This record gives sequence, structure tokens and C-alpha cells, in this order.
Amino acid sequence: MAELATARLGSAGYERYEISSYARSGFAARHNLSYWDGSDYLGLGAGAHSFSQEPAPGVRSTNERLPERYLAAVGTTGTAVASVERLTEATARAEFCFTGLRQTVGIDVASFHRRFGTELAAAFPHVSDLIGDGLLDLAAGRLRLTPRGLAFADTVSATFV
Repeated sequence: MAELATARLGSAGYERYEISSYARSGFAARHNLSYWDGSDYLGLGAGAHSFSQEPAPGVRSTNERLPERYLAAVGTTGTAVASVERLTEATARAEFCFTGLRQTVGIDVASFHRRFGTELAAAFPHVSDLIGDGLLDLAAGRLRLTPRGLAFADTVSATFV
């Protein structure tokens, strides 16, 4: 079924840019892509989520979910942040990989090194096995799911957790 959907969308001019998203060239959802490439984002309003790479290795926060609690908190303290999660190095590395693999362009290996100060292959030695099994491909400095890997994307991603 997935192959049929991909073929039909392709013949209609849509390109697959992430596991479950297709768009015409130049119209990929930048909003989604910022989540998958590890970019910072600021959530505004009740229930909104934010992420920042600083302080390293990353911080995630969530605002009050209920509008009345959100408004009361902003009125009282000037902020409505209800929870803050400081990521561990291991969690940040894993998330960078399994979210990056959602994109058909995959993970920029040099970006991993710049962000974490270590080679991706050293942090995740099992990557060579996934390449050998035909689930991942490493080319032009990018690690991405192969067509076979796309069919097993959840299983591949789980190996990074």
C-alpha cells in the first residue's frame, strides 16, 4: 500500500521528503523539518512546546495546557512554562538521529559531530550493521534510510534509543 501511494504521489509531481510526508518541489513543511533537523523552536500559547539546543545538549519546555491556567500564570509570573526537561547527552544524540532519519535526506554526519563533539559512528557503532543489512546508506556525508529501511523505519529508529 505504501509503495502504491508513493508511486501515485510521485506521478502527480509530489516528492517524498520525510517518512510520511510528500510535497511538490519547494513546498515541504518547514515547520515539520525544523523538528526533524534539531533546530530550536519557540512555542507560544497554551499547551505549546519549545526546544533549545542551549544550554547543551538541549532543553525542552511545555506551557500550561489549559488556557485559563496559561493566562493566570502569565499574569502572575510573566511566563506559563509548566515543565522543563533538560536532555542528557545520550537522549540528545538519540533524538538527533531518530528524528533526522525521518527526513529522506537523512542525517548530516558533520552536523552530528559539530553538535556533539564525537563521530556518529563512534556514538552508535551499530550503524555499520544497519548499513550492512541494507537498512541505512551513508553517502556524501549523509546517513539515510534506504528504500528497504523506510519499510522498517520504526525498528531502525528504535536502535538509537
